[in-house]
Amino acid sequence: MITSRKVVLVTGRDYIAKRDDAFLLELLKAKVELFCAVGHSAHNWEDAMDWLRIDETGLAEHFVFTTAHTDETVEEVIAFAEHFECSVPCQVEVLYLS
Repeated sequence: MITSRKVVLVTGRDYIAKRDDAFLLELLKAKVELFCAVGHSAHNWEDAMDWLRIDETGLAEHFVFTTAHTDETVEEVIAFAEHFECSVPCQVEVLYLS
């Protein structure tokens, strides 16, 4: 269960739609405002989140700021996320997928 509006996803695996879309949709349902992908295939995870949040009409239910980080450390990305302002005060939630 997602408890924050700021999520840092640390991943060591490729994004595969059939396997991973349900996970990303869960983040959208939790009204995540910041999604940072770190590690292997980070850009693919970011792109997938961007596409999933747009419905058939081309309109997103809510805005999600997405970033991909392949050359930064997890600690650097967490520090970035800590300074990101959301609509409500919240901590950074770090999720690991391997």
